[in-house]
Formats: sequence, C-alpha cells, structure tokens
Amino acid sequence: MSFLPGIGVIFFYVDEGGDPHPHREPLLQGGTPLFCLSAVAVHASQWRELDRALFKLKRAYFSREMQGFTARNPDMRPEHYEVKGRQLVKPSHARSRRNRVFTLKILDLAQQLHVRLFAAVWRKDPANPVDAMSMYTQGLQVLAERFHHHCAQAGELGVIVADGRTRNLDFQVAASHLSYIFGNPVGRNYTTLVEAPMFVDSVLSAGVQLADLLGSCIYGCYYHRRCATLSGLFVGNQLVAQDQFAANPAGPWTMKTPVHDYGHCQQFWQRLIALQFVRTDVPAPGPGQTASGYWGFRELM
Repeated sequence: MSFLPGIGVIFFYVDEGGDPHPHREPLLQGGTPLFCLSAVAVHASQWRELDRALFKLKRAYFSREMQGFTARNPDMRPEHYEVKGRQLVKPSHARSRRNRVFTLKILDLAQQLHVRLFAAVWRKDPANPVDAMSMYTQGLQVLAERFHHHCAQAGELGVIVADGRTRNLDFQVAASHLSYIFGNPVGRNYTTLVEAPMFVDSVLSAGVQLADLLGSCIYGCYYHRRCATLSGLFVGNQLVAQDQFAANPAGPWTMKTPVHDYGHCQQFWQRLIALQFVRTDVPAPGPGQTASGYWGFRELM
C-alpha cells in the first residue's frame, strides 16, 4: 500500500500496565493479577500540540520534581522529566489533590485533541499462567484489529509506537506483529497499518507518556472492578517478598483484603469511556450479538 497525497497518519502509542508474568494468590511483593496493554491514538497533525501541552502541565503541577530531576541529571532537559502513571494512581496517593487535578487535566487534553483509547486487559489465572511474551503479542493483535478499524473509518494510515523495553523483547514483538500482518488470514486484512511497531524511549515521546498516564487510569479501574476482593500476605505493612515466602511458606504472615484499593480510580471511569474508540461503520451489536473490534476496550479473562 503506497502512501498517497492527502492521506494522513495516526500514531498509536502503546504502553503496558501491571505484569504479564505469572503470579500467585494471595499476592506477594511484585505480583500483579492484572495485565493491561493500553494505547492512545493521536493524529500526526496534533503531535506538536500534545508535546507542548503535556510539558506545560508537568511544569505547572510537578515543577519541584522537574527541578530536582534536572539538578540530578544536568545533561537532560526539563521536558525529559516523566510523571509516571503508576505513581499518579497508586492507592497510597489516593487522597492527593494534585494528582487528581493533574489527571483531570490530562483527560481534558485528550478530549481536546480527540484522542481515542484502546486497551486489552487480562485478569490472569494463577493456576493456568500464560507465557508473558504470548500475552503481550496477543494483546497487540487485539489492539491492531481496533487500530485498523479506527484508521479505516478515518481514511488514514496507522503507525504503532510502543514503549521500549529491551532490544531482544522489542525484536520478538515486532517480528511477531509482522508475521501476524503478513501471514495470518485475519491480520492480512489490516492494510491501514504501516511497518513493524517502533519502540522508543518514553522520555522522548509525549505520546507514550500519555499512553502511560491514561493507561494507568484504565488499569486502576479494571483492578477495582476485577480484583477488589483479592488478598495479599503481609509482614507488618509490607507485602511478603518472594524469597521470604519461598523460605517459609507457612509464615507467620498476615492476610489483608483488599491487597490494593484502586477504588479512587473509578472517578475517572466515565471520562475514559467517553474517550474509548467505538466503531461507527457498523451497527452496534445487540444482545447476544458481536461485532469485530467494535469497542476499544477488550477484556481477556
């Protein structure tokens, strides 16, 4: 498919929340029962506006942290400071007014730029763990389907840009995506998608940072919806470490429920739903019906 004059480009910025690796329940330190691969769609014409607007918001609400960052890293610029979504929505920060207002401003920015949200969410089964790489690549296939429909509706091309991890992992994901696009009967239909996923350092990508911030809100909402009754094993106020549990599975440990309370994220749910991608080229599915890739969010439980 050649690039034609008049056809624009939509960037799909992808980030992950939680952990695709196996876990045990009740939870131990570092274990996550949920994995969320989320993405934001940003038109190429709005990239500069997004970059500058996000920088202004970080400077307005996290100026002290930004100053500390540049003092510790004199070779870095202030805009290289990242506000991490997991810190923004973590349960221990639930009462932070600054975090709440900043998150609302990010949602406002996404709305102003007509951003669309996508997510593939797993409630992982500790008894039947799925290979971590398979979970990531399957999630990207789920998103690719929705990316294609978004591009097809707009009559534009799509480029996937993901948060980089390691060269080996990134290579495996990109190779799997190309194999799916060219070798799978379903994937071959996604003709609006261009190239293999491109992996970047989130420090340099406002789009990936936006995917992280909004994806963390999505993660928190789904955690509250699917994992609110999940317990964890504690020593005092700390989750039991993996090596502690391995050395003495019987404890003594204290069980606490819920292990993490993401209830405060529900205040953002309606805003997230309003930004969710929805197909407009086919009728909405009725009761008992399905429409391929109709909604931007998909649960894989």
